[in-house]
Amino acid sequence: NFAGGGGGGPEGPFVINAIARDDANNVSLSFSTTEGTTYAIQYSEDLVTWTDIMSIDGDGSPASFSDTDAARIARAVGYYRVSRQ
Repeated sequence: NFAGGGGGGPEGPFVINAIARDDANNVSLSFSTTEGTTYAIQYSEDLVTWTDIMSIDGDGSPASFSDTDAARIARAVGYYRVSRQ
């Protein structure tokens, strides 16, 4: 399951372009960025408590992330989100 970031704002529109799971069960996502904005990729098992996985500094081009963490991708339920910092 996947949760995406919100809509527009002073930084411009925010779009998650793709979310996929590959044959090895790794989760990947790509999203638009705005130059000078930092984005946090987060994970949750319950949609209440979120853990930062990594941050990406936006440069105006699409960014991507692939989660290959064996413990996370083995869980039966998990949620991802991208948020502006």
